[in-house]
Amino acid sequence: MSMTNEINTLKKELEKLRADRYKAEAKMDSLKHQKEDLVSEIKKMGVDPEDLDKEIIKLEKEINDLIEEVKEMIPNELLK
Repeated sequence: MSMTNEINTLKKELEKLRADRYKAEAKMDSLKHQKEDLVSEIKKMGVDPEDLDKEIIKLEKEINDLIEEVKEMIPNELLK
């Protein structure tokens, strides 16, 4: 490969890498905005984002408790 061809190949690769970098930066900005929006929504629900795992566990327990409560209200003969 001649030096000119090699330089042109390297230039093309550099341009592609620059374009990929710009795409990655744009994607990162988009994800940052999405994160900010999600954190804002979580806070509006009265939950600290740091406590989200605990809140999910709490809500799952509440759901399971309600399911059990409903099952207890249904007559046994209807459950069979």
